[in-house]
Amino acid sequence: MFLLLPILGATEPLSFKEIILKMLFAFGTLAGLLLLAKFLMPKIMYILAGIRLREAFTTGTILILLGTAYLTHSFGLSFALGAFIAGLILAESEYNSQIISDILPLKDTFNSIFFVSVGMLLNLELVLENPLFILIVTAAVIIFKSFIITIIVLFLRYPLRIALLTALGLSQIGEFAFVLSQAGSKTGLFDNQLYNIFLASSIFTMILAPFLIKLAPKLAFASSSLVPVRENGEDEETKNLTGQVVIAGFGLNGKNLARVLKQTGIRYIVTELNPDTVKIEKANNEKIIFGDISKEEVLHQVHIENASVLVFTISDPITTRRSLYTAKRINPKIFTVVRTRYLNEIEELKKLGADAVIPEEFETSLEIFRNVLERYHIPLNVIMQQTSILRSESYSLLRNDESAASFIHLDEILAQGLTETFFVNQDNPNAGRLLSEIHLREHSDATIIAIVRDGKTISNPTGKQKILINDTLVITGTHKSVDAAINILSGSAND
Repeated sequence: MFLLLPILGATEPLSFKEIILKMLFAFGTLAGLLLLAKFLMPKIMYILAGIRLREAFTTGTILILLGTAYLTHSFGLSFALGAFIAGLILAESEYNSQIISDILPLKDTFNSIFFVSVGMLLNLELVLENPLFILIVTAAVIIFKSFIITIIVLFLRYPLRIALLTALGLSQIGEFAFVLSQAGSKTGLFDNQLYNIFLASSIFTMILAPFLIKLAPKLAFASSSLVPVRENGEDEETKNLTGQVVIAGFGLNGKNLARVLKQTGIRYIVTELNPDTVKIEKANNEKIIFGDISKEEVLHQVHIENASVLVFTISDPITTRRSLYTAKRINPKIFTVVRTRYLNEIEELKKLGADAVIPEEFETSLEIFRNVLERYHIPLNVIMQQTSILRSESYSLLRNDESAASFIHLDEILAQGLTETFFVNQDNPNAGRLLSEIHLREHSDATIIAIVRDGKTISNPTGKQKILINDTLVITGTHKSVDAAINILSGSAND
């Protein structure tokens, strides 16, 4: 569009030949700049990096961006186009990670200045004088753009619900339109009145965007009932499904679950809204159908009334809630597992009938918790008990619930004895030494009660027993003493 602006904004009528020549000049200039930047910029960046001064590297990068912008302006194109070209080239260079880290603070600052400047361009007097007209233009932009996006998404074979969600989420005018409209105004494509109307309506579409995104799911679900659900062809195996697992969504979690179920011989069927995924997975003989799990017709197609388990692996809270409610109404005995990202979803999902709710952030916390306890040599059964308490109480302790179940205190566990094993590898500094030379009990209060060597056990070894490579030493003592013994045996502590 930037390249076409000089032609569109020409003050005099242009012949076809003149238009072609101007376009060739514009695109030729662009191609020349791209080639020049492609070969010249890496050499310049190499020189800047070779100086080994962060200030010089950052300043040089900014000068390259501004210099390229000025160069395009000198050829009759725009500053913005030049900066865009420079950004493309730098993004593909081997120095892009350092460039991004250096430029990021400036980017955030310039973004703020950009949006503040756009707000300052708003002609409030025009808005107050023509509120109805501005409102009509804003509504027209949202409706027209939403209509185009809806058609595109429907053409890609997604359901109407997804099309409307996408359309309303993208219905506002993008911020780059301000740059383009300003350039258009300078070339005479906009008069001052039209430019101010466009600017005002664009700003109002952006203001309305969060509200439209929030309203989109309700409108999408309400309108989806207008379009009948497409029936999926069923083979004999699908028709006779009973006791199966229904998987909603075939992303990473859905694929992993399906892989495990296949290995264990448990029957399952998947619903997915991405037509490309369905096509690919069907070619791989996957039991998958195209359908919106929130629709009752689709639930009947996967024989939800005969299913044993329903697993939601999708990250769409509204669809999950609606689907869960409908599935439980059709089959109250079905066991439902729901994945969620949000803490505030747990209670509502439980009320809707979810039997197991797995919040991603809490499961990550449990994994961290398990690894920390393992570092303290807490017995595996105790770790499993603690994580089981957390899950059975719906993560109440992590949610600061005062009624949360209490843990076994760590001090009580650490005061008790345990048995640990230590493998002697080839690099171990104690290999070949006598047990008496290490003074393990003296320095750690732990005792080696056995040595496993070549599949045989040497019980209660004496101090004259040598430690050999590939031995497994069985150590007993308190948690503290066993930790100290392992440090000594591995050479991490002085004996």
